[in-house]
Amino acid sequence: INVHFLRNTLKLTGPSNDYKIQYSNIFKAFLLPRQDGDHIAFVIGLKQPMRQGNTNYSFIVFQFKKGIKQEVKLTLPEDEKERKAIIKNPIDQVINEDLYDIMAKLFKSIIGIGAVIPGKFRSSQNIPSFKCTYGANEGYFYPLERNLIFMLVSKSSLIVF
Repeated sequence: INVHFLRNTLKLTGPSNDYKIQYSNIFKAFLLPRQDGDHIAFVIGLKQPMRQGNTNYSFIVFQFKKGIKQEVKLTLPEDEKERKAIIKNPIDQVINEDLYDIMAKLFKSIIGIGAVIPGKFRSSQNIPSFKCTYGANEGYFYPLERNLIFMLVSKSSLIVF
């Protein structure tokens, strides 16, 4: 999947679908470690759900493998005034970090939304979530400092990139 941060739109391009999400439609971002210890989920919340077929999705989940470093070069306008109109928080033009860190920095700098991360809570397995069910749905419950989030285990219930 390719992710493009345009002037006012987040563009997601995949093998079979393309989506455009207005920055104003994004209200929250979470950076959540997965239970396997090898992956990080970057979750974005949408004010107006994204539609795929007959299903609406209020959250989009990007899953990143830990330890995969990438170098990203930002293409920003040369004009300082125009650049300041786009960038809400300072960011380097070249970022060389884990992919999930890059995504979180881009969201904070371009969209102006910082990612919420787990706080002090740790389960008996020393992870920031615990397994639970909601009805027939199995998932993981993340008690955060000011938020609670339940992530389903079933991939059919999430859009995973």
